[in-house]
Amino acid sequence: MESLVEAHQTRLMSVMPQVKQYEAKLDALNAWWDKIALVGKINSHNLAARF
Repeated sequence: MESLVEAHQTRLMSVMPQVKQYEAKLDALNAWWDKIALVGKINSHNLAARF
């Protein structure tokens, strides 16, 4: 694995900023999904209390 990284280090480093950008976008999406899941849980508890 180390030799693979060394062989392609220049190319890997050139795309690292893009990887960081995608990681940030995925983190933001994950936060939204957490909020959506929480709202769904709250609503399901409210529905269960009504019936």
